[in-house]
Amino acid sequence: MNIGTEKEFSRRITAVDLPDGESDFTISADSGERATLARRLGISAVDSLEAQLLLTASPGGRLVHIQGRLKADVSQACVLTLVPVRQQIEVEFERSYSSKPEPDDDAEVVSWRAEDWVEPIEHGSIDLGRVVLEQLALEVNLYPRAPGARFEGFSSESKGDEGGPGPFAALAKLKPKR
Repeated sequence: MNIGTEKEFSRRITAVDLPDGESDFTISADSGERATLARRLGISAVDSLEAQLLLTASPGGRLVHIQGRLKADVSQACVLTLVPVRQQIEVEFERSYSSKPEPDDDAEVVSWRAEDWVEPIEHGSIDLGRVVLEQLALEVNLYPRAPGARFEGFSSESKGDEGGPGPFAALAKLKPKR
């Protein structure tokens, strides 16, 4: 999945223009953007997409912390029956951004815990549309199933001990007899 949103759903803010402290933003996607985002995510439809974002900026916008609440309704095909499956997504998330240069390996130990991860502020701005789309991509069910949909005809359970054919019965027929 390629998450390139420069024209599809871009909501760029310039970090240095943010007031010190907190700023509220609400962003939503119009019908054309939702159709493009559905194609980008490989799903049938994005029926609604809205995010409320609270940005907390340090003086000069060198550090920006985002607390977000994403709400979306998406539709995609059931992996077994191909009937449409709707998913309502409502999730809170956080991201941090910094315009500070990367630390030297010798100067500081880098933590790989997710809550410590800081994204770079690229070219002085943050694309809030991309932030929201990335979170949406993380939340979409990869294997949606319609209610009651079952995969029948194959089983990983061995029936060989019970007298029936086991999972390797077809392979056993190919084995040369001695």
